Amino acid sequence: PAHSSRISLDWAGTYAGTLPCADCPGIETRLTLDDDGSYRLATRYIDRQPEPELAAGRFEWTYDGNHIQLDAAADHAFYAVREGSLLRRYADGSWPQADRIATMSLHREP
Repeated sequence: PAHSSRISLDWAGTYAGTLPCADCPGIETRLTLDDDGSYRLATRYIDRQPEPELAAGRFEWTYDGNHIQLDAAADHAFYAVREGSLLRRYADGSWPQADRIATMSLHREP
């Protein structure tokens, strides 16, 4: 599509935030997307990991050009690419409701 996130947005860069966790205070997450389709991901469970877990690999755009999916090294994590942020889908495949979008978003670092 002519007006997809892939085409219309300056999406390459580093995104960071704290995603929710069922049994901890949160998961510090930092994801870098490169123009060549590669990524680097660092995640740290706030109360149980002194150092982040690192993953790197490739991501693919969905057919509509508005979402990306990371490869198996990052458990096939799926994100909507938005202006200045990435919105993470829940592990069960659902998207967060409007009141939970902020907690599931990574924001682009300057």
